[in-house]
Amino acid sequence: MNKLIKTLIVDDEPGAREGLELMLSGDEEIEISGICKNGIEAIQTLRDSKVDLIFLDIHMPGINGFEVLDNLAKEEWPFVVFVTAFDEYAIKAFEYHALDYLLKPFSDDRFKQMLNRAKKAIHDKRMYDQSEKYEKLKNDMGGKALEDYDLLYKDQVTGQESMVIKDSGKIYIIPIPKISCLEAFDYYIKIHYESQFVLTRIPLKNIISRLPHKQFIRVHRSHIINMMHIERIDKGGKGEIMIRLRSGKEVRVSDTYKK
Repeated sequence: MNKLIKTLIVDDEPGAREGLELMLSGDEEIEISGICKNGIEAIQTLRDSKVDLIFLDIHMPGINGFEVLDNLAKEEWPFVVFVTAFDEYAIKAFEYHALDYLLKPFSDDRFKQMLNRAKKAIHDKRMYDQSEKYEKLKNDMGGKALEDYDLLYKDQVTGQESMVIKDSGKIYIIPIPKISCLEAFDYYIKIHYESQFVLTRIPLKNIISRLPHKQFIRVHRSHIINMMHIERIDKGGKGEIMIRLRSGKEVRVSDTYKK
């Protein structure tokens, strides 16, 4: 399951904000993380949360689009698509490594072309970042291949433990606190985290033996849950117990594990 592209819209014109929101809301790969009506709101939003893509107006009162980016470290810049009615900023926009420069008014086809290009660029960057993360991990392991290494990886600097999963040629490094549930599914194990999941063929008993026992408990032959993700526990009339996780997923507790 591909991670959604967190997207920010910044424009001082209400009609422009609404138009971009409408065009983006129909795309299942896009998550609109915020809509800002000026540069100050944009800076605050970008400092508080990480986004992948920003649609940024240039000509705004007070703080313009370029000044928004100037207030962030370059390594923190998301992919930027400038959206403006003024063509004289095009050269400067690409000095800011703009992914595209949309001149208002633009056609649906032009917007679609830009969005497809943005998705590809973000996907390619994620693949590159994942590759870099894997190389760092491999170096920390002394050059060992993942299949020769333990299921868990502990960062020597932060001390954070992560689960290392290899699936379909990709490497997933999932921080343990973000895992909400593990579910046995035919010959696979589904590891749920951050509203998504990854599949692995590692036996469930091998995984649970590596997880923190005070945090992860088995509630069913096919389910292990992270107690930190429990939202509530419901008891039915016939003694049935259902656990609802913060993600919205519900898990039935079998009689064997009720105690």
